[in-house]
Amino acid sequence: MKKLIIAGSLLALTAALSACGGGGDPPANTRTLTVNLSGVASAPVKVTNTTTSTTLFDGTLSSGKTFSGIAAGTVLKVEGGAVNTFATPAAQTVTLDADKTVTLEYKAAPQGSPVNQTAISGVINGSSLKISDVYLPTNSNGFWATSKVDAANAINLPLNAAPPSVDLYASYDPSNCQGTISNPQARMLEAYYLNSYSPSGDLLGRVYEDALSGTGVTANKSFVYRLYSTSDSTIKAICTYQLSGGGTYTEDVDISVKAGWNALLYTDTSASSTAQSATVRNVGSDVRTVLNFYPAKPKVSVFLNPSSLNFTNNDTVTVDADIVQVGGYSGTVSLSTDVAGLTVEPSSVSLTPLQAQSLALRPKLTQLGLGQQLLSTKLTFKYAGSANLSSQPFNVIVKDSAGQQVGTGVATVSAVRSGLVLYASNSGLKLFQGSSIKVPFTINSIQNFGGSVSVTAEGLPAGITMTPTTVNLSSNSSVYGELPLTASNSVVAGTYSVTLVATSGSATSRAKIDLTVAKPTVNVSVGNFSNPTVNAYQGSTAAVDVSVSTSNGFSGSTTLTLSGLPSGVTASPLTVQVTPGVTTTAKIPLTVAADAPLGNSRVIVTSPDIDPSMNGMASFSLSVLPPRTFVGTSMMSLAAAQTGVWVLSSPSYNNNTSTTVLKRYVGSQAVNDVTLNGSVSTLVPLGAGTVLAYSQSSLDGSAFTVTQDGQVSPVKVPFGTADTVAPVADAQGRIWFVQRAWGNLGGMTTALAYWTPSSGQTTIVDQTRDYGYSSAGIFSQSNDGRTILLSLNNKTYKIDTTSDTVTELALSGSAPMISNAGTLWRVNGSALERINADGTTNIFNAISVNTLIGFDKQTPNILWGYDYTSVKKIDTTTNTVTSYNVPNLYTVGKGAALLESGGVALVIQEYTTSGPTTMNYYLSVLK
Repeated sequence: MKKLIIAGSLLALTAALSACGGGGDPPANTRTLTVNLSGVASAPVKVTNTTTSTTLFDGTLSSGKTFSGIAAGTVLKVEGGAVNTFATPAAQTVTLDADKTVTLEYKAAPQGSPVNQTAISGVINGSSLKISDVYLPTNSNGFWATSKVDAANAINLPLNAAPPSVDLYASYDPSNCQGTISNPQARMLEAYYLNSYSPSGDLLGRVYEDALSGTGVTANKSFVYRLYSTSDSTIKAICTYQLSGGGTYTEDVDISVKAGWNALLYTDTSASSTAQSATVRNVGSDVRTVLNFYPAKPKVSVFLNPSSLNFTNNDTVTVDADIVQVGGYSGTVSLSTDVAGLTVEPSSVSLTPLQAQSLALRPKLTQLGLGQQLLSTKLTFKYAGSANLSSQPFNVIVKDSAGQQVGTGVATVSAVRSGLVLYASNSGLKLFQGSSIKVPFTINSIQNFGGSVSVTAEGLPAGITMTPTTVNLSSNSSVYGELPLTASNSVVAGTYSVTLVATSGSATSRAKIDLTVAKPTVNVSVGNFSNPTVNAYQGSTAAVDVSVSTSNGFSGSTTLTLSGLPSGVTASPLTVQVTPGVTTTAKIPLTVAADAPLGNSRVIVTSPDIDPSMNGMASFSLSVLPPRTFVGTSMMSLAAAQTGVWVLSSPSYNNNTSTTVLKRYVGSQAVNDVTLNGSVSTLVPLGAGTVLAYSQSSLDGSAFTVTQDGQVSPVKVPFGTADTVAPVADAQGRIWFVQRAWGNLGGMTTALAYWTPSSGQTTIVDQTRDYGYSSAGIFSQSNDGRTILLSLNNKTYKIDTTSDTVTELALSGSAPMISNAGTLWRVNGSALERINADGTTNIFNAISVNTLIGFDKQTPNILWGYDYTSVKKIDTTTNTVTSYNVPNLYTVGKGAALLESGGVALVIQEYTTSGPTTMNYYLSVLK
């Protein structure tokens, strides 16, 4: 290989030659370094011997170069210099413990700039017009934050102040959005763009912070916008909005914002103009942006100062006017107004093109008289009409040479002439086919005018007639009157602009009103309550009770449909006949799929004939509930079997003999039906599907064990009415209870004991403690049956069923549940509380629950509970909750049981709605 020596210094060259003996290969104790370039043909390169602090090479390197004769172990630093449009590679340091090669890789520099989180800064691209200022607008202040534009067309707008509080709004609208927000109290403002103005104040267009590259940036329009928040918040939601021209706009938001200003990335993902969509995300650190100018649609805006014209005895009014060339509009335009008799001079003005100025040219432009771009002038208005006007809004109309309107200005005009002024009410003027109304009006006398005044209407649609009205107006007074209007049955529905005209001699005054001709409509209501709820069960049908009536002559059929039905629920349109003066009731049938998602939805009853004022009011809450099975008209208790669940009905009595029915349900089918002789009220699972059925209030032998297949065996239980009994057997199949007995001298003794059903033996475990006289204590047990908690007399005892040892816990308050892992959970007020092993507690205020059922048999981290309206599925790992609406949950007896297959069985009670009043009981299962 050919060796090249770069003479960086005489000393280095001499040393190299000496080491090589004046030529040939270098000695064995030297090494070579090869420097290559990638991506460019040449670049500035510097090679430094850091061991001796000498420079081996500092110049332009083309292609590759080899440095030889360098002592082994030397540390060299190789640095690449700047090359236009390329990113400079990082310096590399190598140790020559062998021959080494270093490649300096030049890559094209990314376009744009990194996002500045605390300011909007950079050079504005794409404007052929001189931009003087940019403003960050809010709803209440279009000039809230500003930055000057310098000679290089650059801006720097710091974001360090809070916007006006009036512009801050709630960040999450449940009516349009589905999802979650961590801080609903946060108030926010979104600022999407900057408004740009010429040196003389003409609005030129908008400046967007367009995203060129980085995470989340796509070929569609992506730009960075700024959001201000009053506090930290995380939002994850899908928001859907109806577009005014039809179609929908959907926004997928997944952001975390901090208090203050934040930079967010907006990306357009629209499929079409009627299916618009976008995503909003936090800006990634790799996103690069550029400021681009988007010109405003060229037009002309006219601003009058003052903006009110007052004509009394004068014929003309002259005011200052600013004529703004929005978007750089230029050309000759004409000026006029939309009020009869009101003219403006000059009637045309010439707007010269806005200059594409730079600050360097400003002095020359000023010398040429071109510094002022906005046209400030005076306009003279003349009113030749005879009608009196009172602060009547009018438009200054701007048209181009082709007669097309290209702009406007808004002001008011008042004119006082001797005569009269007509005022007409424009509130709620609605006329139905075949009916009449009277339009109220008032006439005021001006400057002593008086006399008989005739009031008529102009611009009435076909099918509406008027009855002219005459009133007498006294000098310097006012008079009230009404103008009758009558609609035929054939008048076309719609809103019409009608003018009332008051005439007395040569004095005339006009007042415009909007008259709505309403088509015959129907009124629809749901149920008998202001906020009705319809319950529908998975895999079944339901019905929505509706009432339909009319108050404006509708007669015939109307079709009712349901809007907003959730997935899995369907309803066919229902056509009903409506007669004036009669309320028609009907039922809209619903079909619920077996896999329809559980939950609540707001559903609206719609009709093409509904009164527009009632749109959205005929609504109800639809609750999709788990499937249910009718289990009878009486209920005492239920308990889990190995497969399915046992349901115990209330005892029945016949000829002084009582019997109780016990059934096992699997799914919706009763697979065992057992009749027990005696009054039985309580079920206790013993394991392997066997249950103990007994009545603690009557020790007359009415106790039985019932196996999974329905085999019944009578037993004698040792607990009485004063005893506290566990609701489930432990891991050894034993039932624990607090035994209370009266002694011979009248005193009561208490003991903690267990009863073994297989042997009938009762074993005393502890009689050293006072377990109290009341039977109101509560047993709870871990799913594995190895730990039992006994809560009574404001004390809690922990029982190890393996060793049969009892420990009193330093715990008071409500009774806890215990997991297999030994963690205690209970209700604190209406919130969930966890009691940790070290005695500390965590209260989860966001999880509202009144009663705990227990831990799931298949998913041990799931804790089931309920409150007054819903069942709670609580994930104790993530501390999150899923609520299932389960109305009328039966809680008097034991109305819930944890299933061996996972989930919970529930009993629901419901009165019949027709015929004799009967309480019905249903079985439901939640997974």
